[in-house]
Amino acid sequence: MSEASMTEDKRSMQQFAGVAGNRHYNDLDGFRAIAAIAIVVMHVHVRGEYVHTSTWLSTAVEPLGTFVTLFFIISGFGMCCGYYDRVKNGSMDIERFYSRRIAKILPFFALLVCIDVVAEGFSPNALWEAFADVTLMFNLLPDLNIQVIGVGWALGVIFLFYFLFPFFVFLMSTKRRAWGTFVASVVLSLSCVFHFFKTNGNIDDRRFIYQFMFFVAGGLLFLYRHRIESLNSVGRRLVLLVAVAVLPLLYVDVPAWASNVKQLVLWIPWMVFAIAKDHKVFSNPLTKFLSGISMEIYLSHLFIFQVIRICGLAHVSSDGHRLLCRGIGADFGRGYSVRLAGSSMHRSSQSVYRDESAYWTAAGKAWRCRRRRTMKVLFVNPIIYTPENAHIPQIDSIDDTMSYDLCMAFQRHGVDITLAAAEEWKPRKERDFPFPILWMKSSWKRVFPIHRIPVNLGLITYLRTHRFDMVITSEVFSMDTLLCVLFAREKTVIWHEMAKHNRMGGGMLSRLWYGIIPKLFMRQVPVVARSEQARCFIAQYCPHVCDTVIEHGVDLKVFPAAQRKTNTFCVVSQLIRRKRVDRTIRAFAQYLDSFDMQCELKIIGDGDERVNLERLVRQLGIERSVTFYGQLDHRTLQRYLGEAKAMLVSTEKDNSMISIVESIASATPVITTSIPLNASYIRLERLGIVKDGWDAAELAQVDKHLDEFVGNCMRYRESMSTDHKVEQFLDIYQKRILV
Repeated sequence: MSEASMTEDKRSMQQFAGVAGNRHYNDLDGFRAIAAIAIVVMHVHVRGEYVHTSTWLSTAVEPLGTFVTLFFIISGFGMCCGYYDRVKNGSMDIERFYSRRIAKILPFFALLVCIDVVAEGFSPNALWEAFADVTLMFNLLPDLNIQVIGVGWALGVIFLFYFLFPFFVFLMSTKRRAWGTFVASVVLSLSCVFHFFKTNGNIDDRRFIYQFMFFVAGGLLFLYRHRIESLNSVGRRLVLLVAVAVLPLLYVDVPAWASNVKQLVLWIPWMVFAIAKDHKVFSNPLTKFLSGISMEIYLSHLFIFQVIRICGLAHVSSDGHRLLCRGIGADFGRGYSVRLAGSSMHRSSQSVYRDESAYWTAAGKAWRCRRRRTMKVLFVNPIIYTPENAHIPQIDSIDDTMSYDLCMAFQRHGVDITLAAAEEWKPRKERDFPFPILWMKSSWKRVFPIHRIPVNLGLITYLRTHRFDMVITSEVFSMDTLLCVLFAREKTVIWHEMAKHNRMGGGMLSRLWYGIIPKLFMRQVPVVARSEQARCFIAQYCPHVCDTVIEHGVDLKVFPAAQRKTNTFCVVSQLIRRKRVDRTIRAFAQYLDSFDMQCELKIIGDGDERVNLERLVRQLGIERSVTFYGQLDHRTLQRYLGEAKAMLVSTEKDNSMISIVESIASATPVITTSIPLNASYIRLERLGIVKDGWDAAELAQVDKHLDEFVGNCMRYRESMSTDHKVEQFLDIYQKRILV
């Protein structure tokens, strides 16, 4: 590495805003922090939906938007401090300079753009806008309304300045040339006001040419920094006096053409004051910290406001200072207001915060009223059963699904339950269900496959128009879960099943989702795992994972225990490739040859592989010992399953299998691979045998210790009841949501 490159590396570690040799301009840290906070406060006010508006408050807050120009001046000065000399003497690595600037800005901004596009909805226009944003050159495009992030225009201006900085140094190479550049930049800014950049009579001030004069002003301050530093105490006090004296310019209306001139007059004295001497008011640990994240604050705050608006977290209006908190309870979310004790129509909005205890008292009363009526629960499970590949077979009924059983259990507990599912899983036969079902129409099917991660935008309207005490949604990695969190965050419980990353997109989409979405939107949302493996996995990403594991349950009345066993084994499965029923058939054929020629295998289920499996049975010559029953109703299924010595599972890709739960509830042991998540408690409680590549020897072992395995299943089955699972959910509601 060259000496110049080593010097570049060393110097690049210095602060962006204000290092020249060993001199660090600490007050500039404070100014950057103040500017960021001022802009945030201004945007809170102008949105009109977060705070009470009044004449005096409007007068005080609206001019704070001019602090953006202070950012530009500091950027011009700070860049010159760090790179001016190196550009002039040719010691700066240009490639490294640009790569560092891109690395500083692009990742965080691109993240905000992606999240914003997802939140607002995909469309060709939004995608084009997003592309223009992430290229960081959108300020050069003719359409000024292409920023997805509301404050992105300022980032485009700053990055274009970075891009042109070597030429900027040329313009500032001498004081005479710098002053000429400054005059030219002022003239260009005025030309924008009078001739260019006008839309409907208003000035489009978000262009680089219009704002360029502020960067030049920062460069001029850099050229005169030594003179400014040499000011004596009298000169510094005079500069401070002038800086304070010009502050009223914030609230002075001037013609449009003089707006930039006013801001120069306003901020240049403060910049001189910051360069001349450090002051404790502006230089302290807090301002240094806020200065370090000032760009992140500036870029993200409008997006945060958007999330607050979508979630309806808080709204203090000028009409009686009513506080609406949708995040506290469904009553508030529907527009029920809490009028704070002692507040009146004419009291300051500060009273809202002073009498906070009255609010919580009223909130508690509302919750107690809610507990006296029927509890309402929404179960969002768009994928009722997992299809093979992208093919979703049409079925006649969903009565044998986990979703149906769980909803029925909620009903038995006196809960008003509603199931929300994607309409692609709607049965062919029309019928009346014992509980309401919302069949949601999937959106953007080409982008979000309906068999993996469906998007059901109708859920938004449903959550807004219906009142629920608790929303149970499936999986953290789910667009529907994200919608539930955004629109019913305080009511949502995530019932998570996956114990590893989804294979969609080679696992990259899943890793990106888990790395970003839970941290931004699900930090306070309780997550309940369906297995111990799933709990360990999701605990890496979500901070509020319950210790309680709620597995799939089963109606014990539908699947009673059967201790009498016949000389049969059973398979309950979709006859599809990933279930690998062919391996089960081959192992059973070995068992017939080696142990028991009189044993039978009953295969219950249907699917694309049935023809191939029947052919395999004939090839092995065991057609008299193997029977295919197809789809069966619960009553018949339970009879065959209950009388079997074991249920056989050879799947190579599954999460929790409801058939395993039904088998154990029927007091029938299970021989399975380690793939299903149910395998963990099967091994722990000795409810069967867990072994990858099991064969005839495991069938013989179950037969030998059948009484022991059946007894273990009898003891464990009570914990698998759907009624028990509902009680666990209600307990979580009491501890995590109601409190």
